[in-house]
Amino acid sequence: MVARESWPKRHPILVLVGVNVVLLGFFAALAEIGLRLWVPYNPGYYVVLRAEPGVYEYPFGRLLRNSHSFPDDEFDLASPKPRVGYFGDSVTRGVGAGHGYRIQDVLETLHPEVEHWTFEVAVNGIDQKTHPRILEIAEKYQLAEVVYLLNLNDLLPTQKPEGGETGSTFRAWRQRLKFLDRLRGRSYLYSALRFRFAELMLSFGYGHTGWKAAELYPEQNTEIVRETAERVTALADAVAAQGRRFRVVLLPYEMQISDEAARTYAAAGVAWESGFLERSTQKAIEAALPDRIEVVDAYWAFVDPADEAGSRTANGVGEYYVYNRGDKLDWNHPNRDGCRKIAEYLARLGDPIARR
Repeated sequence: MVARESWPKRHPILVLVGVNVVLLGFFAALAEIGLRLWVPYNPGYYVVLRAEPGVYEYPFGRLLRNSHSFPDDEFDLASPKPRVGYFGDSVTRGVGAGHGYRIQDVLETLHPEVEHWTFEVAVNGIDQKTHPRILEIAEKYQLAEVVYLLNLNDLLPTQKPEGGETGSTFRAWRQRLKFLDRLRGRSYLYSALRFRFAELMLSFGYGHTGWKAAELYPEQNTEIVRETAERVTALADAVAAQGRRFRVVLLPYEMQISDEAARTYAAAGVAWESGFLERSTQKAIEAALPDRIEVVDAYWAFVDPADEAGSRTANGVGEYYVYNRGDKLDWNHPNRDGCRKIAEYLARLGDPIARR
């Protein structure tokens, strides 16, 4: 009687796969442990640590949601004060600063004669969805003024119903893999791989949204600058038609306001075109917007126009912006000191929001 071959000999491919899976899991576990002991940043910096009704705890502070589902305290709808509504992305929401320390929170302290209400909404800039939503909110809450805190990464192509705009292919894949972000902050290994992949895509000119990082190369992306300005202009005109004021605040990147930050990010492999550090992106946006739209460049909150070079030398990396705190290179989220600087600059101009 011939002895039957053992299962491993009959299924060598399955054995090989199983061994490799075990080895992969073993080395992944070692990497997870090693990263927890070694990485200098907090992979959960941008991830909610604890959530309760209306309150979200992050390492940088608390963020709120009121009963209207907006990131703010409860609105005093009976208040007779003029109402200013703030719209924008995660900077407006308060990432990196926390509730009570955001630009609009500091302005509320400096200008208590005005209601400062945060709506966020424009998480990826002004587009076909956020435009009508902002108009709806402005009407519903009877805002006297709409303020758009424009993050430079809001420079995006106008989305087409059929797709095909610049960067849409990579963005589509980025959105399909979004479910993996549930591991962010929980797995140090995933967070580290995500970090390195984002750096790799940035070297190819793509930002965190999956679109081309047009703000770093405004001369190469004049069409995107023009399209963005057209969308902002359309919203500004629609808000003005409602009888309300509309203003744009341009928020700088950290490498623009700090020589040390510029050197640090350049050493990390981040690239930008000549002139970006000298505000070529802001200048391009302002040039593309008509004069009837009030614009303020918050770059001057950090840099003295009488001594630009000295100011940029004095500003340290991480002094006014979130730097090396979480699992990504972050040059666009002002920290508490940065938000305070911007708010104080706006207040110094004699109005809650600066005139051009």
